[in-house]
Amino acid sequence: RVTGLLGNMDVLITDGGPPYSSHEFKKYMNKKGIQHHLCAPENPMANGFVEVFQKVLAKMVHTAIAEKKDVKKEIEHYLMAYRAAPHKTTGLSPYEMMFGRKMKTKLPQNLPRKKGSEKEEEARAKHDRKKSEQKAVFDKKQKAKEKKLNQGDEVLIQRKKTSVKSPWDPEGFQIKEVKGSKLILQRGEETKIRAKNHVKLVTKRPKELEIVTKKVVPEQSVVKKVAPRGGVVKKVVPELDLEVSWTTIQAMGAAQVQPVSPSQSDDEDLPSLPPSEEEEEAQDLDLDLYEEEEEEDLDLYEEEEEEEHRQEGRAEEERGQEGRARVERRQEGRAEEER
Repeated sequence: RVTGLLGNMDVLITDGGPPYSSHEFKKYMNKKGIQHHLCAPENPMANGFVEVFQKVLAKMVHTAIAEKKDVKKEIEHYLMAYRAAPHKTTGLSPYEMMFGRKMKTKLPQNLPRKKGSEKEEEARAKHDRKKSEQKAVFDKKQKAKEKKLNQGDEVLIQRKKTSVKSPWDPEGFQIKEVKGSKLILQRGEETKIRAKNHVKLVTKRPKELEIVTKKVVPEQSVVKKVAPRGGVVKKVVPELDLEVSWTTIQAMGAAQVQPVSPSQSDDEDLPSLPPSEEEEEAQDLDLDLYEEEEEEDLDLYEEEEEEEHRQEGRAEEERGQEGRARVERRQEGRAEEER
């Protein structure tokens, strides 16, 4: 409808919503030769003209509803007035910028007309200059600094903060492409588009501060006991990490016991002796204690998990109550406006 009335445009700027991200729309843009430019999502400043105009339209809708008027007619009247009024920066109306002539209204039009091409170039130059001045003032007020991000850098993206989620996604994304203030990010098969001010660069530690994980090699220690036959019992017990498996504990209990005579040295290999009844009882007691400690740890973990679920439920209920209260306040405000 728009292209049939006004012709094909050079560039169409959208926020990438569902109406503008379909395959049919992309095919239509290519067929018409129109360049489709996508703004970064959740970044209204990337398309400021449209966002500001949306605020004005929203106020017009609210006013028409409050005065019980036809919303569509009021919007059409407003759009006609907006298109016919000269712009503060360019000095020309949007209608005149588009068609090269003034819109016919009830107002008298006795002003001399200038050449369209020269006037248009002058207006565009004035408009660009004014935009640059506004940008400089905004950057100075906000103390804006250029964020240097390059292709291949690792960044974190913002997300909604909750009681169990941090404001930054801990799993980083890699920058696939940089287009001005827009970034195309990738993590595995997942691809996202974000603005530069919505990401945080992951800086690498210097080499002197890096944490180096050392591989622990288990060593063997020898425990000597006096055997009942007058010899020496040498028991080899492997030294393991604190976190051991059940197979490791059984292997430790089944360690070989070897008799050593007084004349033999400690380093010689000696024949093995079966463990005594006292040693077997001590091993069984150690295994029972380990099982009891493991059950206690499991119960404690389950209790902590239940407490976390209860806290999340209470937080969710509080957020629901706050949302209902906000809805009630808005409804009361609308009723007060109508009265």
